[in-house]
Amino acid sequence: MQTSYYSKNAKNPNAVSIAAKCPKWYKGREYKKLAPKYWFFKKYKEDGDEEFYTKQYYKEVLHKLNPREVYKELGEDAVILCWESSEKFCHRHIVAEWLSDSIGIEVEEYKSTDDLIDEWHSGDSTLELYEYLGMTIEDYKNFVEGNNE
Repeated sequence: MQTSYYSKNAKNPNAVSIAAKCPKWYKGREYKKLAPKYWFFKKYKEDGDEEFYTKQYYKEVLHKLNPREVYKELGEDAVILCWESSEKFCHRHIVAEWLSDSIGIEVEEYKSTDDLIDEWHSGDSTLELYEYLGMTIEDYKNFVEGNNE
């Protein structure tokens, strides 16, 4: 399971919106059980109080749900989406932490192949690039040659 946002991953076949409202052009799955309540979302937009928002989100949304059931309903390959870009405060990051703390699964922000390649180039990994990407050498050759079927 991963997290992301509409403008980066709305067309991902595993995308699942967890926002109260999604863009009109979004055609993927929606999972409203994880949507924040309007009143504290509005308050956050007015005052930016992340601590209050997080407490209310736990109290009014997450504490009413079973994390194992949520995980099962979303699916292990789900990419949960909302509006904010990766570096901004967002309820999907709270959901990721909740799932990790509750049932021990790691939920990370989605990284495209290009993101991973950039990360590999700027890091000090001892792995070959194809290994870092989780590919076999044959898969990597096909990727480079544009045969990504």
